[in-house]
Amino acid sequence: MRIVADRQAFAVVVSIALSLTAGLVFFIAAWAGGYSWVGGLGGGGWVAFLTLIIALPTLMPWMRERLRRDQPPAATAPPRQVET
Repeated sequence: MRIVADRQAFAVVVSIALSLTAGLVFFIAAWAGGYSWVGGLGGGGWVAFLTLIIALPTLMPWMRERLRRDQPPAATAPPRQVET
């Protein structure tokens, strides 16, 4: 069960890192383009927020499917004998 939790945490961390990286890239591009630091920071925060909104719903079903595929099949109970 620990492996499942580790993989889910990894998926969340990757999506957050992706969104923060996108925000940082936007901030650097805005700062290099001559915008004020407040505009670049606000725009970078907005881009990071929107990227997070896009990344989490698309990444979670993919991770859920991978987790199901990697788990061993569930053990089935032996059939019950019916007395007649």
